[in-house]
Amino acid sequence: MVIINQKEFDKLDKPTQDAVLAAAREAEARGWKRMSEYTAESLNTLRTNKMTVYEPNAQFKSELSKMGETMLDEWLKRAGPDGQAIITGFRK
Repeated sequence: MVIINQKEFDKLDKPTQDAVLAAAREAEARGWKRMSEYTAESLNTLRTNKMTVYEPNAQFKSELSKMGETMLDEWLKRAGPDGQAIITGFRK
C-alpha cells in the first residue's frame, strides 16, 4: 500500500499524480501477492511442525465480525466526524 498526504498529492502536477497512482497500484498488487505467498509459507511451516490448521467455521467468523463492528463503533465514538469520514471513504 502507498500512503500519501492528500494536500501534498493535490500539489503535484497531473503527470506526477498519475505516476504516483500507477506506482501505488503496482505496489498494492505486489503487496497482496507477497502476503498471499507469506500466508501459504506460514501455513506450510505450521503443518510441517505438526500443527493442525483449520478453516474457521461460519459461527466463528460471525463472532469475529461482531467483535470487529463493536471495536469500530467504539473507535468511531472517539474519532468523531473525521473517523467517520475515513471509514466512509474506505468503504466506497
